[in-house]
Amino acid sequence: MKQAIVNFCKSMDTGLFLLDMPTGFGKTYSVLDFMVDNYDAPEFKDKKIFFVTTLKKNLPDKELREHFAKRGKADDYDKYCLRIEANADMVVEKLDELYRARKIQRMQFASSRKVPFVR
Repeated sequence: MKQAIVNFCKSMDTGLFLLDMPTGFGKTYSVLDFMVDNYDAPEFKDKKIFFVTTLKKNLPDKELREHFAKRGKADDYDKYCLRIEANADMVVEKLDELYRARKIQRMQFASSRKVPFVR
């Protein structure tokens, strides 16, 4: 499967390579191997690699980091890889962070006052 990915990417200037195979066929592992083996390859120097998935659980950022580390290129993961989540997920995450921060600020303010804090 990895060779099919390499062949496609070498033969196309641009394009979308869709791996539509059942669970357990090694799609993710093969793609990660390809990415780590080729992100700095001379024949792909003017190309970008995107890993797109509709399910957050299929986003293999930890595994990709491990693949880089196994090859002694751990620093390159941070240099060349960018994880972008869906806007809705980012909004929910940031709102949760803001809510927690404001709640902590209120608790600190209330504990610094002599009178009980009431909303």
